[in-house]
Amino acid sequence: MLLPFVQALMIGSPSASSTAGRNGEHRCDEAAAIGLLITSGIHGAAHRLAHQAPTQIMRPTLASAPVGAHAPADTCGIREGVGGSCHSAGMTTEQPPTWEQILNDPVAYGYSEGDAERIRGERTIGQVASLLHSRGQDSSAALMLDVQFLTIQRRYGENWGDDDSEFVAILDIESYVVPRFNQECRAQIESALDVVRDHEGAPQVNDIRIREVIPTVGARWREGLMRDLVAEQPNNQARKVRLEPTHITEDGLFFTNNEEYRVYAVLKDIQRDLPAGDTILIAPLPGARARGTTMTPDFLVAYRGRVGVIEVDGPKHDGRFGADAQRDRLVQNAGVRVVAHILVEDLRSRENVEILVRDFLHRLIAP
Repeated sequence: MLLPFVQALMIGSPSASSTAGRNGEHRCDEAAAIGLLITSGIHGAAHRLAHQAPTQIMRPTLASAPVGAHAPADTCGIREGVGGSCHSAGMTTEQPPTWEQILNDPVAYGYSEGDAERIRGERTIGQVASLLHSRGQDSSAALMLDVQFLTIQRRYGENWGDDDSEFVAILDIESYVVPRFNQECRAQIESALDVVRDHEGAPQVNDIRIREVIPTVGARWREGLMRDLVAEQPNNQARKVRLEPTHITEDGLFFTNNEEYRVYAVLKDIQRDLPAGDTILIAPLPGARARGTTMTPDFLVAYRGRVGVIEVDGPKHDGRFGADAQRDRLVQNAGVRVVAHILVEDLRSRENVEILVRDFLHRLIAP
């Protein structure tokens, strides 16, 4: 994917950007990266980066800036149109057009109507997610982060008249996320979407439809699928997760949710960067037996002769502190040195995950 590559070109962070703005020094690394993608003709990646950029100013600026609005000093003129610029360390960087400008006249900025439709959908996704968050409906807001495309379709009945039609919002998502869009979340999303469309003067939607994204395949898809099918399968790992219709997998290993996968990704990156002869053993969701009970820790980690356990605790652990403490004592009596409980809400950023995982490893090998 291009997004990690482009993010590697950026220098600033949210705190650095706000500090630079207070000091009158305009930081425009995200804007420069987006401009680079647009000038290279990679429009889709440019707008996804604009939506996912790590700065706190980027998302509201591009997602909902009013036409003709002027940017604050620390946004480097990101709300200005083509030809706007920001100055950093003596360099001048042209800014890309705002979404509003593109949607008003896509052809003038070199975009197709299809590009404009995708931008319009991305803007709506951001507005709905932000509105859900402001309502305190964070679970539904988080689900909107997994929506890749949003389209509105008008469907006609047998009479093909305006009075015999309805509007359906179609959310395109990956297959493994589908079960998370339950009826309650769909109702909350539909309510927020109706508010957005009311501000646009558009008819309200009558239904929310969840649609799986079609996998991208190439000419050699058969060889790739056969290779995946005959690859070594996990044995006693994630025994319950493997029975679910959808699950997250990587390296032939299964994961219950995105938070577990984020911890695994950080552990694997640390493992990769260790010098030769030094490594970490990572066992996600291993089946284990202690006296009187069978358990599945989220992670069993071995490093420099020490063994530790990482548990990713979500809402299901509320009210189970006694049972968790008893299980912790069992595994520690068996020789596990450190049992770390990490809350799901602390895993929302890569930076936080890395801090928590490195702290766990430091305590694991401490004298």
